Amino acid sequence: MKLVLAEKPSVAQSIAKVLGAAKREDGYLEGNGYVVSWCVGHLVELAQPEVYDAKYSKWAYADLPIFPMDWQYEVSAGTKKQFGILKKLMAREDVCLECLCPFLTLPPGFILSCAVDYTEFSGVSTQVAGDGR
Repeated sequence: MKLVLAEKPSVAQSIAKVLGAAKREDGYLEGNGYVVSWCVGHLVELAQPEVYDAKYSKWAYADLPIFPMDWQYEVSAGTKKQFGILKKLMAREDVCLECLCPFLTLPPGFILSCAVDYTEFSGVSTQVAGDGR
């Protein structure tokens, strides 16, 4: 089973139509050997400053700019449900991951790679550009 991850629902629906994944489930479409799902907004976002150090919970001009040694991420509050669905799909033993997005170096590609990295997906994955690259 191939999991195809798109950057947003409308793109996922178009891809699913072409692939023959017509069975609608909560947060994804499945069929014909494919599971097609999507990110919504920013599934994973940069952690708030106070995650790095409690002193950043109140802004002080003297603390700016803030440049953490290691950037941390959090699941966005409004996208926890879809993130949970993706995490479950990526944990399926019958799934290998294929990410599709129009431009891998622009925000959609970054959103997809952050989501995949944050789930700690360790299976087989392939990234496919939708612009012919």
